[in-house]
Amino acid sequence: MRAELSATERPTGRQALATCNLLLQCVDSSQNSSQNAWAEVGAVDFVAGALRDFPDEDTLEVTCTSAMASLILFNRVNGVRAGKLGALNASLAFYGSHLDNPDIVSSMGYIGTYFDFCMENRLIARELGAIEMFIQNIRNNFHGPYSEWAYELVKQSLYAMSSGTWNNADIAYQQGFIPLAVSLMAEHGSDAKIAEESLQALKAMVYASDFLRSRLSDQGLFEALVGVLRTRATDKAAVSLVCESTMHVIGSTVMLDTSSTPRAIPFNASIQQRAAEVMLEDVLAAAMSEVELEDFEHEGFSLDLDAMYPMRANCYHALRVLAKNNPANRKAMNEAGLSRAIRRAWEGLDSRARDEACQLLMELGKLTEAFRSRCV
Repeated sequence: MRAELSATERPTGRQALATCNLLLQCVDSSQNSSQNAWAEVGAVDFVAGALRDFPDEDTLEVTCTSAMASLILFNRVNGVRAGKLGALNASLAFYGSHLDNPDIVSSMGYIGTYFDFCMENRLIARELGAIEMFIQNIRNNFHGPYSEWAYELVKQSLYAMSSGTWNNADIAYQQGFIPLAVSLMAEHGSDAKIAEESLQALKAMVYASDFLRSRLSDQGLFEALVGVLRTRATDKAAVSLVCESTMHVIGSTVMLDTSSTPRAIPFNASIQQRAAEVMLEDVLAAAMSEVELEDFEHEGFSLDLDAMYPMRANCYHALRVLAKNNPANRKAMNEAGLSRAIRRAWEGLDSRARDEACQLLMELGKLTEAFRSRCV
């Protein structure tokens, strides 16, 4: 296949399709080394050329967008190169002109890989109206003109929104994504990935401004999150993101964007009160639960999923911000036996969860002298 990738003559559509199919079999998206090795022999350039050159060949566009996804998933260098070569422009134009075709839209989530760690590509998406397109696809297939509920088609747009909303939170807000995402979780949060991908997108909006944090609280976020905790109790990513969203929407915390730029999130007492009224018991139950957690649809990821979704640490942190300056909430946590549960779980906690547990015990006034040495 190296000859096909390095050929100077333009391939035919059939040749390009065959090569993209071979790349799908050969590139291991869970290994950056595999992605980079194929990029070095021209795979990114070849696929970008195919996407640009054959915009009217549906099977080729879908297959080659999928091949590109395997090359750029969580790979900044390859993703930026794909964007510079016009591959994202081609993919957006193709999917945007086929929103009425469910067979094509069912693979639209591959576009989300262009945005992983790539602000440059998110800005391209901004200029080309991609965020509007993803949200329109959700509306088409969720109480919309094409379907009352088309799970797979909605999920595909959420894949794209989960990374594409970074740097584009203002557009997502203007397009009504907050109430839309809340409704999705309230009605279908029990379905795999719906809450996870919605909350990944909403995280970008929380990072963007304190105003959007307040809008999330006002528009029913916490009520929707309760349903997710109850129906996805074994889903590590969903539970972790519920707790992470809770702690950041309340504050005070420090958030990082996808380039690890920190933003201090101030504490909001009124949001804390709202969250506590709705979901304190459920966050407690999640933090104290001993059920075995599962991963759903994370095949092909090169990232450390335990680091990406530190459920126990996030839920301890969520409880800490719920306890901050709030005697009633602290009393409820102590009466529920939270400190005893932490001590029982201690040996199985990683360093990040232990650090959060120690800070939570201190907030609760339950960090005993006998236990303090473990928190050093």
